[in-house]
Amino acid sequence: MYACDFSETAIGILLRAPAALRSGGRLRAFVADAARPGALLQGSQMHAFPSIERHSLAAATLIFALSAMSPAAMVAAVENVKGVLSKHGGRAFVRDYAVGDMASARLAGRSTPRRLHAWLPASSAANDGGGKTKNKKEPRDAGAGDGDAHARAEAAAALLSGGEFFARGDGTRAFYFSEGGLRRLFESAGFVTESLGTGES
Repeated sequence: MYACDFSETAIGILLRAPAALRSGGRLRAFVADAARPGALLQGSQMHAFPSIERHSLAAATLIFALSAMSPAAMVAAVENVKGVLSKHGGRAFVRDYAVGDMASARLAGRSTPRRLHAWLPASSAANDGGGKTKNKKEPRDAGAGDGDAHARAEAAAALLSGGEFFARGDGTRAFYFSEGGLRRLFESAGFVTESLGTGES
């Protein structure tokens, strides 16, 4: 069993948990940027665990992970997940924020959080691909050297249309998915949707 997170602190907490300590080495947790090409296959730079073999896993879970990324980074992360799942019945299970969520409504009604334009390139000041904005400046348009990044981000925004993308006051990001946007995100990477729904709580 593998576990991956962008935060070294989160992985450290996991590895100290009683269940992890009782796992007898079966749990292999590592720090990685899941949106970096090959990140899941290459393993971590910080923990000496083996890489995940290509197409070796029966299932992968993404729990409130994609919503913290820029749209272009979401596309790359889904491609990475596809790379480690078995071609014979491998499944991805996703739970994340949905449009209409109470938290989304609160963010939309406040003056501090601001909506981000999802088409902005991942290299812009507001979209560094890792779940936090680099600074408090407003997102900028793509420059001459940002053509590829801009094109990737525009394609990602088209897939995710119908969702809402916010920057909170603490610099973290939150994306609220529409059902259609989440379906398109995965199906564009070659997944087949078996079940999709919005839960009530």
